[in-house]
Amino acid sequence: MLSQFKDQNGLTTLNALTYEFPEGTMPVGRLDYESEGLLLLTTDKNFYKRVLLPENKIDKAYLVRVKNKISEEAITNLRIGVEIALKGKNANYQTKPCEVVSFAQEELPAEFAETLVWPHTWLKITISEGKNRQIRKMCSGVGYKVQRLIRVQLGTITIKDLKPGQVRVLTPKDLITLL
Repeated sequence: MLSQFKDQNGLTTLNALTYEFPEGTMPVGRLDYESEGLLLLTTDKNFYKRVLLPENKIDKAYLVRVKNKISEEAITNLRIGVEIALKGKNANYQTKPCEVVSFAQEELPAEFAETLVWPHTWLKITISEGKNRQIRKMCSGVGYKVQRLIRVQLGTITIKDLKPGQVRVLTPKDLITLL
């Protein structure tokens, strides 16, 4: 689904969720249509800005399945930063260093479990910035296509046991630890 409320070309949007969102609710950051996972929503524009400002360095963690077995060299390049194209700009951008860990499919959290047999690699990538389609572009930049992308953490907030489409209201403690 699109991480927005405004209808667009018949695609599923946040309006499809069975939850009564307050007027003025907006997503904090976005997930592209092919991605899944944790999405924060708020009516507080200051909260929105604080979470997204790069200088606040709020980590975002993703589980990423790439096609084929990824090389150690590619993982190292992801860690140190990759040059990517920025949307709408005639410039490239060097991504900041990030954490990258590969893991076995059997270690995938149960809620995301798969039984794939074709060659692939699972990675956990944690970044502190958030450029448009950044993870996909980073992986492409080192020669690997992203097949599945799941955001599992934003700061101290994790997806935990949330099911697709499920909504959890953040507690005051969640908000304090996030910021």
